Amino acid sequence: MPAASPALVVRDLRVDLAPRGAPIVADISLTLAPGEILGLVGESGSGKTTLANALLGYARRGTRITGGSVLVDGQDILALTDGERRAARGRLIAHVPQDPAMALNPLARIGGSLSETLAIHRRELPPAARAAAVAAALADVGLPNDPAFLRRYPHQLSGGQQQRVLLALAFILRPRVIVLDEPTTALDVITQAQVLDLIRGYCREQGVAAVYISHDLSVVQDLVDRAAVLYAGRLAEVADSRAIFAQPMHPYTRGLLGAMPGVDRRHALSHIPGHAPSPGQRPDGCAFAPRCARATDLCRATEPRLTEGVSGTFVACHHPLLQTPLERRTAQPSTPAPADRPALLTAAGIDAYYGANQVLFDVGFSVRGRARPRSPAHSAGWVPPSPASSSSAARRSASDHPRAPGTCAAVSNISSRIRSARSTRVKTWRITSSRWFGTFSPSAPRKRASARGPRSRASRCPRPCSIAGPGSFRAASVSGSRSRGRCCASPRC
Repeated sequence: MPAASPALVVRDLRVDLAPRGAPIVADISLTLAPGEILGLVGESGSGKTTLANALLGYARRGTRITGGSVLVDGQDILALTDGERRAARGRLIAHVPQDPAMALNPLARIGGSLSETLAIHRRELPPAARAAAVAAALADVGLPNDPAFLRRYPHQLSGGQQQRVLLALAFILRPRVIVLDEPTTALDVITQAQVLDLIRGYCREQGVAAVYISHDLSVVQDLVDRAAVLYAGRLAEVADSRAIFAQPMHPYTRGLLGAMPGVDRRHALSHIPGHAPSPGQRPDGCAFAPRCARATDLCRATEPRLTEGVSGTFVACHHPLLQTPLERRTAQPSTPAPADRPALLTAAGIDAYYGANQVLFDVGFSVRGRARPRSPAHSAGWVPPSPASSSSAARRSASDHPRAPGTCAAVSNISSRIRSARSTRVKTWRITSSRWFGTFSPSAPRKRASARGPRSRASRCPRPCSIAGPGSFRAASVSGSRSRGRCCASPRC
């Protein structure tokens, strides 16, 4: 039986800064089979998002795609015209961005966004078939398809539901390749596991190739079939996920794994000294040489090429770690803080509400200080299942939650710092918001002024208030009554 043709073939892809021509990513060559998931990892600034955009034939302002090809199902995305490329996005290759709250149209209902995608790319579908396709796409991602849900706006959904809607938008046209740019960064671990399981199942069942971009190596380890490590816009290592996590060959890959925390056992974390070079500031030879402990004169003079090593691993290094398995240094076991240490922060009986729903129930904890100068301090970790719970607990600890009853005490110097920080924040907020909302407390209801601004409103008043003065006003809804907050009693005020 003949092997299936590749779903994605990338050859010598290069993206440059437009004014100077300095490469952001260069020499990128990848091949993905149908149903395969490739993880693209690297520290911030390594070019992951730039590469993801280039796979769709898109370059952000100030950049341009200057070379290479991106073949999706045999069709070169970069060789298409602008109109043909817009038609191919979603149908051949789809994109799932990082922040669903920013990606979804806040003025469009969920059902309308899905139907609009079909109306643009599948105009031949009648309304009944279009509605059936919307219902099937929502069912694929585990969302209800009843009319009430379809009429919701994005802000009426949770973060996990918003991310599932983005996946439904990507899945609805059944593309050949999906590019996912850190889609689970803002989700809690339970919702994250559900979304990852959904992506894995869809790619396997539909034969869709996926490029999953993330800085979270633990997610990549559990999800992908292969992993590609990107450093300074170049591929440093490409290997099977099991091989790259068990025996990484590139020193940079080993440094990334050494900085990855684990929940199964305690181990000392290590960091990579220095910083990745910016575009146009790459040194001669290997870009990682200034940060590498194994660098030699050869590394500083000659740039290594991505070549095949053992077990199908491709690595760009003059001195790869061939026979050295990954080792983790054992961390010192943690000991509970003695009871005689002073408590820096003590919280008890904290309840919090998110709208009408209670999200915290009688929460209490304490954080103790150092027993002596320069000794280890006590730290407390808060691991709730819901992001709302963690935010509420943190805000109440800083005395900044209007609907969280309970006691929260801190030592005098800490509490004074908290009060000072809150006072500075509130004053700054009042200054920046008074132009549109008038002068009022941040905890009061807010109503935006008219588009013509407060000065034009006061100028129409025949009897400007002597207290407020000409050119200023108070929003009536903020002051609590319709007569207070006006410059005068005139209806035109």
